Amino acid sequence: MKTHGPATIVTANNIFANVDELGEMTDNIRSLLTLDGVFIFETFYTADFLQNMVFDFIYHEHISLFSVKPLINFFRLHGMELIDAERIPTKGGSLRYTAQLAGGPRKVTPAIAELVDHENKIGLQELATFKVFGAKIDAAKKELHTLLDDLRRQGKKVDGFGASATTTTFLYHLELGNELGCIYDDYKAKQHLFTPGLHLPVLPPDEIYQRKPDYILIIAWRYYQPIMKKHKAFSDQGGKFIVPFPKLQVL
Repeated sequence: MKTHGPATIVTANNIFANVDELGEMTDNIRSLLTLDGVFIFETFYTADFLQNMVFDFIYHEHISLFSVKPLINFFRLHGMELIDAERIPTKGGSLRYTAQLAGGPRKVTPAIAELVDHENKIGLQELATFKVFGAKIDAAKKELHTLLDDLRRQGKKVDGFGASATTTTFLYHLELGNELGCIYDDYKAKQHLFTPGLHLPVLPPDEIYQRKPDYILIIAWRYYQPIMKKHKAFSDQGGKFIVPFPKLQVL
């Protein structure tokens, strides 16, 4: 501030959900802005989170979930105004929000009222909505275990793909472990390590053609299309990919 003065734009992409002291952070952002400045941030959207069944985004560093209606009140309490929200596809469905100082020069866009209306229609502030979400995850878990149990009875070998930040939640909530021989991942820094708790080995994808699994469960399921495209040789050799969410598929 002493060197450059206040900012016309402050951005924060995919960190708002990771901050414990949101009020303090927002007050500090407000103090950084010029009178006509804006705060633009992206974070995953609770409505899309529920619709797309992105349950594995619930892990230790994600402290909060966000939607438009409560954020309007939140920013009002901190001397700011939410003026726009744009839907974007990242993180299983996110919003790019724009806020300004209370009484700032920009008008609130129609998107705000439209999204609040959408949230009201789907009961986003209702506990029952989240109970339905939990029941859907439980049903998907049962369906996946039925498939894996059947494959095991047939003597089929199943490995996993994707040692991402969501993998631990995925494995533990779905109670997977013995069903998988290992997990493959393209990222070299993760290879030849082990998953937390379950200690499944993380191997380079080249090992697919040495181990020759019959099926690969795509744990990083939001990216199943590029994963399948990159590892088409596995399919060409008769292997099958299992995509667990949002609808169970064997491809």
